[in-house]
Amino acid sequence: MAAKVITESSGKIQKKPETNTAAPVTQSNHSQNNNLPSLLSVKQLSELLHINEKKVYQLAAVGDIPCTKVTGKWLFPTQLVLDWIEQNSLGGTVEDRLVLSGADDLLLDRVCRRLSLDLGRSALLSYNPSGSMHGLRLLAARRTDGCFFHWGASQQSDRRHLGLLRSFREHSQWVVVRCLYRHEGLALSSNTAASLQDVNFDTQPHDVGSPPAPTPFAFTNSQQQSFRVLESLASRKLRWAQRHHESGTQRLLADICDQCNVDMNRLGKMSNYYAGERETAAAVMHDQADVALSSEAVAREYGLDFVRLETIAIDLVLPRKTFFRSIAQQLLKQLLHTSESIQSQWVNSYHLPQDHEVRIVKK
Repeated sequence: MAAKVITESSGKIQKKPETNTAAPVTQSNHSQNNNLPSLLSVKQLSELLHINEKKVYQLAAVGDIPCTKVTGKWLFPTQLVLDWIEQNSLGGTVEDRLVLSGADDLLLDRVCRRLSLDLGRSALLSYNPSGSMHGLRLLAARRTDGCFFHWGASQQSDRRHLGLLRSFREHSQWVVVRCLYRHEGLALSSNTAASLQDVNFDTQPHDVGSPPAPTPFAFTNSQQQSFRVLESLASRKLRWAQRHHESGTQRLLADICDQCNVDMNRLGKMSNYYAGERETAAAVMHDQADVALSSEAVAREYGLDFVRLETIAIDLVLPRKTFFRSIAQQLLKQLLHTSESIQSQWVNSYHLPQDHEVRIVKK
């Protein structure tokens, strides 16, 4: 895979040969495992894994092995440890499984579905959008293998994304891959769109700098345009379908309001939270709401009118070990060759980088 590795300091990611410290469970010692207690001490685990006790303490301290601490003493659930041994053995289930969470996106969903079908029974690829911040928390808790996320406009994404990741103590073990840029704006019902006929939109494209989102992914005086749109909507007291406050989309709406000095509470009636982009678009389509902040691709998919306000960058964050897995590399390669996956109505909704920029999150 063609990938440009960028660090905040010097150096590149280098693949290290994987080593298995744990002795795999074989048929010869299977009966012995059945006689193990439900909880193992440090000494018992060191004997099971054929490693010294110091190494056991190290694995427990960084959370690399299932464990719990009771009255200051490390204990290890036997069944979870045996599962951990199996998953970390050559050909174990971890190597052919990739569970992704985070930001909701139509194109990412399409790519993951196609790759999952191509993999067949040889591997499991699962993409479960849950919102950017919630997805990062799942990744930090090791409940998922990776997370797609976005947090504000693309012009600020490099600094803001790395800053957000540093709020997690696990960040020094992560790498960040730039996946795509997409248009973000307002999905409107036909009646609402008709009421905005008096708003004079500026639609002259221009270059927005580094990393550039090629035209027409930014607009001259976009902040003034956003201000006019939001002021016009606020005067009408419309019904808004909103995402959860931990989603990148809802954060973007708050940012746009702050930049335009428009109070979100003045925009209109905010609905209960919707779990994903499709749900907010469906709410507008079925007249349960008048407007929602949405990606252009989703708005077009649901036949809604759309006003572009911003461009966002979506990144994929992975632990370094996961980044080098074959299934992760297959996904990144697939993302570089997705032109045939973009339906005609999505063509102007996305920009795909020519190669992947890979960033190491510095301590």
